[in-house]
Amino acid sequence: VADNVKKKIEQINQEIKSQGALRLVQDGAKPIRANVADVNETIVIGIVLTIIVVFFFLSSIRSTFITSLALPNSLLGAFILMAVAGFSINIMTLLALSLAVGLLVDDAIVVRENIFRHIEMGKSAKQASLDGTKEVLLAVIATTMTVIAVFGPIGFLQGVVGQFFKQFGFTICFAMLISLVDAITMAPMMSAYFAGKGHESIADKELSKNFFMRFIEKILKKFDRFQTWLEDTYVKLLEKTLHRPKLILFAAAGVFVFSIFLTKYVPKTFLPPQDNGEFVVGLDLPPGTSLEKMDSVAKEVDVILRDQKEVKQTVLTVGNANGESNKASIFVEMVPSKFRDLNTSEFKEQIRNKLKVFAYANPVVKDQDKVGGGARPFTLNIIGTNQAQLEKEAKFVLDSLKGNPALLDVDTSFRPGKPEIQIDIDPIKAAELGVLNSQAGNELRALVEGVTPAVFRENGREYDVRIRLNESQRDIKQFLPNIRIPSMNGHLTYLRLFAEVKEAQGPTTINRQNRIRYIQISADIAPKGPGMGAAIADIKKLLDVTHPLPSGMSYKFVGQAENFQELLVNIVVAMGLGIIFIYMVLASLYESFIIPFTIMLVLPLAACGAFIALFITQGSLDLFSMIGCVMLLGIATKNSIILVDYINQSMHAGLNMKEAILKAAKNRLRPILMTSFALIAGMLPVAIGLNEASKQRTSMGIAIIGGLISSTLLTLVVIPAAYEYVERFRLWGNRVF
Repeated sequence: VADNVKKKIEQINQEIKSQGALRLVQDGAKPIRANVADVNETIVIGIVLTIIVVFFFLSSIRSTFITSLALPNSLLGAFILMAVAGFSINIMTLLALSLAVGLLVDDAIVVRENIFRHIEMGKSAKQASLDGTKEVLLAVIATTMTVIAVFGPIGFLQGVVGQFFKQFGFTICFAMLISLVDAITMAPMMSAYFAGKGHESIADKELSKNFFMRFIEKILKKFDRFQTWLEDTYVKLLEKTLHRPKLILFAAAGVFVFSIFLTKYVPKTFLPPQDNGEFVVGLDLPPGTSLEKMDSVAKEVDVILRDQKEVKQTVLTVGNANGESNKASIFVEMVPSKFRDLNTSEFKEQIRNKLKVFAYANPVVKDQDKVGGGARPFTLNIIGTNQAQLEKEAKFVLDSLKGNPALLDVDTSFRPGKPEIQIDIDPIKAAELGVLNSQAGNELRALVEGVTPAVFRENGREYDVRIRLNESQRDIKQFLPNIRIPSMNGHLTYLRLFAEVKEAQGPTTINRQNRIRYIQISADIAPKGPGMGAAIADIKKLLDVTHPLPSGMSYKFVGQAENFQELLVNIVVAMGLGIIFIYMVLASLYESFIIPFTIMLVLPLAACGAFIALFITQGSLDLFSMIGCVMLLGIATKNSIILVDYINQSMHAGLNMKEAILKAAKNRLRPILMTSFALIAGMLPVAIGLNEASKQRTSMGIAIIGGLISSTLLTLVVIPAAYEYVERFRLWGNRVF
C-alpha cells in the first residue's frame, strides 16, 4: 500500500510541475508584463507628442532640442532618487512618470520660451539667457513647488489608498525636482552657447530647397502666423472682458455650479470595470450535491463557454479548498481585444444571458479581484449572534439589492438546507449513567471521522494510520442501537439510553468576524450603472433609515466597498492638505497673504473640466480619476502663476493695472498654451488607453485633460477679471492692517 501511495504522489507531483504550476506562473505574470509594457509605451508616446508640441510652438530644432533635454534628464534623475528611497519599478511609479512627462518640460518651456522672446527682441544669446531666466525664475520655482506641495503630503496617507499614493506621489516629486534644476541651469546654459548668435523669425526665413523641409517650414510659417493672430485676438477679447469683470466672474461661478451638478450623474466607484480579457464563472448547486453531479453540470457550462469565438481557453475547478463538493469555478481567458468585437464587460453580459438556463446552479459571472484578496468588488457583512434572525435580515437585504441598478449577480454566503444528523443528549440521563458530553462527542468523532493513534514509518518517511468505522457502518441513525460510549468509570454505555438522534438541516458554513457570526452579501459593479457609491448610499439609507437592523445586529462594508469609503476620506484629506500647502508656498514666495488667492482661483475652474469630461465620456470617479483630480491642484496653478507673476512684474515696472494685464496676456499666451498642450500631449496616451492593460486607467487621463482645458481657457479670462478686485482688497488690507 505504501509503495502504491508513494508512486501516486510522485506521479501527481510530476503532473503539477509539468503543467499546472507552470501555467499558473505564466498566467500570473502575464497581467504584470502587459501593464509594465503598456506604461512604457505610454511614456514613449507621451515624450514624442510633447516634443512635437514644443517644436511647433518654438519653430526651431535647436530650441526644441534644448527644451526636450529636460525629459531624459528628469526621468533618469528620478530613477536615481527612487533607488535611494528604496522604490521599485512598478505600475504606480511608471504611471507617475508617464503622467509627469508633460510636467517635466513645463519649467524648461517657460524658461526657454522667455529666452527665445528676448532673442527675438535683438539681444545676444548669452544676455537673453541671463535676462530671460531672471524674469521667470520666481514663477518657475513657484509652479514646481506647488506640484510638490500637492504630492509630498499625500505620500503619507494611510491604508490601502495610501499605498497607491505613496510611491506615485513621491516619484512625481522626484522628477519635478530634477526638472526644476534642469530648467534653471541646463536650459539657460544651452541657450547661451547653443542657441546661435541671433534669431530670425520663421516668418522671415526663406523656404528650404529640400522638399520635406520645405513642407515642414510651410506648416511652421502658418502656425507662426496663427500664433500672432491668436495673441492679437486674445488681447482684443480681454479688453472687452475687462469692462465687464462681474459678468465673467458670475459666468465662471455658474459653470462651476453646473459641473458640480453633473457629478450626480457620474458613477462613483473604487476601481473602474476591468477590461483585461479575463473573468470567472462561479457555479453553486444545493449543499450535499455529490462531486460527480457538480462535475457534470460544470462541464456543460464549460462547453458553452468554449464554443464562444471570443474565448481563448478556460480552466475548470470542481470543488474548493473548503471541501465543498457543490461548488465549481471556471476561469475564462478571452482572445486579444484586436481579434474580437466585444469588450470584457459586454461579453460577460452575453454570457449571463446564455447561462440563464442553468439558474438552478446559481451561475455568477464575476471579475477577478486584484485588491480584496479574491473577494468580489461589493461586499457587505450582516453581523449578529442570533442565527435565525441573522438569516432573516440577510435575506431581506439580499432581496432589496437584487434590483439595484448599481449591482450585478447579487449573492449571499448563506446556503440553507445542508442535511445533517444531530445528537440530542439528555443531560440528566447522561449524568445518571456517568457520561460527559465531551466524551460522547469525542467517541462519535472517532467513529465517523477516525483517529490517528499510530504512524507507519518507512525509509525515513511517516504515514498516518487512521482508524474508523467501515463506510457501511457510519450511518449513526441506522446503527444507533449498537453504538456504545465510555462512561467515567470505564464501562461502555449504549448511546440510545441517554441521547436521541434526529435529522435536520443547517447552514453549510458559519462565518465569524471578531467571534461574532455574519452572513456576507456580495456583488459585482454594473459597468454602466451609477457605481459603488450609489450602492453604498442605498444600503446606508435602507439599514439606517428605512429598515434599521434589530438590536444586537450591525453591518460593515469590507473589501473594495470599505476601500472606497477610505478613498473618499483620503481624497478629501489630500485635497485639503494640497490647497493649504499651495497657499503656504505661494504666500512665502510672493510675500503676500492676498496674491495666492488670485492664483488659486483656478482650482475650482480645473475641477469644472474634470467633472464635465468624465460626464461626457461616461467615465467614473474612481481611484485613478481622483488621483487625477488631486494632480490638477498642482498643475492647474502653473498657468495662473505664469500670468499673475508677469502682471506683478509689469506693475512694479511702472505700468498701470490694465496695461500690465494686457501686456502679460500678450507675452504669456504662448508659454501658457505651450505648457498646456505639452501636458495634454503627455496625458493623451493615458486617456486613450492603448490596450486592455491601460483601459482601467483612462479615467485619470480624461479627468486631467478636461481639467487642463477648462483651467487654461478660464484662466486666460477669469484671472484677469478677478485680478482688479483682489488687488483692491490687498491694498485695502495694507491700509487697514
